[in-house]
Amino acid sequence: MRKIRRKLLGLLIIVTIMSLFAIGCKKTDIENSKEEPEKKDVSTNIGGSKNKELVDRGENIADNLVELIGIEGATAIIYENQAIVAVEIADSVELNEELINMIKETAMKADGQIKDVKLIADDKTFDIIDNIAQSLIKGDSVNNYNTEINKIVKRAR
Repeated sequence: MRKIRRKLLGLLIIVTIMSLFAIGCKKTDIENSKEEPEKKDVSTNIGGSKNKELVDRGENIADNLVELIGIEGATAIIYENQAIVAVEIADSVELNEELINMIKETAMKADGQIKDVKLIADDKTFDIIDNIAQSLIKGDSVNNYNTEINKIVKRAR
């Protein structure tokens, strides 16, 4: 009985070792073993610091504008030395020349590098400019939106 146990134990050990060799020492598939080099999207890094600077300047302008009484929301992008600013006006406030001038002056003071301020006060265009600003934050180039921005600039005050 003892001999049988010893033979079974020996056989079990041999089978286990052979199984480990069969599984562990199997040649890997060449296609699976080749690791692809990590691909980096460098397109968003081209001019990245310049893009970030423009985004930061636009956010600074918007932050200053929402401090004004009657402005509930603001978004801004910098494009060709001008700020394209979209604002949401409070329901109780009228967008008159005085408020327009105040908005433009505040934007000019917030960023000394801009030469002009284009103002938009409708919800649809606000959303468009805000979407562009969000895309710029994510790394898109402002050049991707040239056509759209030029259309907005033509309609702006």
